[in-house]
Amino acid sequence: MYIFQKIIFKIFLSMIQTKDQIHFMIGYYNLTAFFEKNDCSVYSLSIAFLIPYLQAHYILEKYGTVYQKGCKNWDDILEDLEKDGYIERLDDRRIKTYYKYKKRYSIMTVETFRKKNPKGVFLLTTRDHIVTIRDGIIYDRFDSGRYRVLIANKIIKNKLFL
Repeated sequence: MYIFQKIIFKIFLSMIQTKDQIHFMIGYYNLTAFFEKNDCSVYSLSIAFLIPYLQAHYILEKYGTVYQKGCKNWDDILEDLEKDGYIERLDDRRIKTYYKYKKRYSIMTVETFRKKNPKGVFLLTTRDHIVTIRDGIIYDRFDSGRYRVLIANKIIKNKLFL
């Protein structure tokens, strides 16, 4: 039965085209997600690796995240994901852009990063917030396009098994 579920999941994954289809797949419309606040880490993790919302909750609970309190140890989670080969941290050069009229480099906003990286899946860490960009679409609960990117990670493995 488990093999059959994996086959159905792969077929469904190949049919995903819109933001609503991804939300439906990860279980974004369940009651846990509906009543939760401060869940950007759960939401971003589930969108980035295409895992169910509740599974992302379970993964973050292993790292000590408390329900509706936000993720206080996101750096430790990123280090473990990088050590296990799921993500790759991008150089600081990839999150900076040169402005001719300012004659200096500046840190990109989330919107500028999205425009410069139209393909791929990225986990972006801003000040007190986490955002996922999947193939040029920003996945977030509110408009975070004006936030400055502090850390950018590219997803290498598409599926997370912890």
